Amino acid sequence: AAGFYLWPEVAGDGIRACERLLGEAAVLVLPGAFLARDTARGNPGARRLRIALVADETECVTAAKRMQPVLRQLQGS
Repeated sequence: AAGFYLWPEVAGDGIRACERLLGEAAVLVLPGAFLARDTARGNPGARRLRIALVADETECVTAAKRMQPVLRQLQGS
């Protein structure tokens, strides 16, 4: 099996974005900070999400549509 991952940047904290996506859109993604190492310049994944596209195409599209309003709201806050 193989996987394909997206690493979009989000406004603010990636952990908070993931919490909101789970609570408001019922979509589970990981904060990028969980998969990156802290450096002298900070954590390069802190403002990113890791989205694993492992479900079938229809499920991925449905999840993306549910995520869209939450991510737009985060951009505006």
